[in-house]
Amino acid sequence: MSNSSTEVSSAMPNHGLRPICFMVMPFGIKETHSGGAPSKVNFDRLWELLFRPLIERLGYEPVRADVDLGASIIRDMIERLALSDLVLADVTIPNANVFYEVGIRHAACESGCVLVAATWAKAPFDTQSMRHEPFALAGTDMTEAEARDNLERLEPRVRKLATSTSPCYEMEGFPRLPIGRANAFREWLRAMNDFNAEVTAVRLEIDLETRRSRAKALLAKQTEQGRLLPLTVAYELVKLARDSMDWKDVVELITQLPEPMRRMPIFVEQKALATSKAGDHEEAIAALLELIEHSGGSDERWGLIGGRNKKLFRQARKEAKSGAAAEYLNRAIESYEKGRLCDLNAYYSASNLPLLLCLRNEPGDAELASRIAVTVVASCERAIELNIADEWVYPTLLTVAFQGGDLDKARQLLPRVRRNPTQWKLESVLADLDDAVSLQPQPSLQTKLGEVRDQLRGALAATAPR
Repeated sequence: MSNSSTEVSSAMPNHGLRPICFMVMPFGIKETHSGGAPSKVNFDRLWELLFRPLIERLGYEPVRADVDLGASIIRDMIERLALSDLVLADVTIPNANVFYEVGIRHAACESGCVLVAATWAKAPFDTQSMRHEPFALAGTDMTEAEARDNLERLEPRVRKLATSTSPCYEMEGFPRLPIGRANAFREWLRAMNDFNAEVTAVRLEIDLETRRSRAKALLAKQTEQGRLLPLTVAYELVKLARDSMDWKDVVELITQLPEPMRRMPIFVEQKALATSKAGDHEEAIAALLELIEHSGGSDERWGLIGGRNKKLFRQARKEAKSGAAAEYLNRAIESYEKGRLCDLNAYYSASNLPLLLCLRNEPGDAELASRIAVTVVASCERAIELNIADEWVYPTLLTVAFQGGDLDKARQLLPRVRRNPTQWKLESVLADLDDAVSLQPQPSLQTKLGEVRDQLRGALAATAPR
């Protein structure tokens, strides 16, 4: 049997029916869990107002998965995905069933799979390099005016993409790949294992100067002679450069990546962070706002903007520019609050709010700071319990201990931080610890927390190159 949807449909008897477009999408009303987006989307209304009319305009018979009860049987569903002349998939939210069905179509047919998503949707890492046709959606229910505008924009684009090649068939010989490809894959896997071992060895190096030197050597080795980096290697190198080298090195590395890779959200985020750390906060904020405009907000993106505004606040405060300091403080709080609301289980944006709210000290700020601090601790503990904690979970708990005046907890964490100050992100959190100490109302507690803070600063200084 041919793998081409066009060949399959032409071999079937023609009873005057239009070619079939199988719609893959969630149904009912679903939460988005995405910043800069409506909290929920009514996908049934999307189907009725936008996708069904779009499919009919394109000349296809529209079929939606959840309409046909037989599609609940996986064999029937696979058959429909393989035999339909076109598959249109709405990947606005990260829905496991939708991505599974898209994968089946990509493997089953050479062409005829088009992805669409709301303009604010955040594509998962594995699909960021795939083309998504955007459509506007401002609220839970698409309006008739939005539907008319979207139809005009989407019709020519989807028509053009209907014959585009699936990612699987961009590999020569798929699905019966030559044995040489299997051998090449094994060689690639061995090379990746060696690369990961080298990265781990660099990260385990305690001496900061030696680690920086080894990181530079590994970076030079992987990028020599204009070698084309696989996505996973590029991302690991960027993270290694971020954690072991100068920020200008990170900016230079990302700038040298191929343009399609360089424009992916994960690299835009990292370049914005590095640009800010290198001293250009405004450029970093502009790049992140543009990313949010095109790809949607997230706890990470709004948190990065909040962090840049927090640095500008401290810089203005140091220079005694009270008006600018107040403005940047408000911007930082606003950005972190948007990030917090993107994902209430995350702690990046939320963990920065209690301290900044207390520094602003407007009516209601202290009470809000206390409530958010409780949720931050709960989010960190949840991440640790579920084994999904990232590198910031323990630095966050350290900062929360200082903010809450928990001297016992701060002292308990001290020896652990001393063993690896870099891992605890002391260079980043010490400014927060300074503010947290200064806000303590009891002089004796302020003094004792200050002593712990000074020991942490000394531990970081001991790791600095000489």
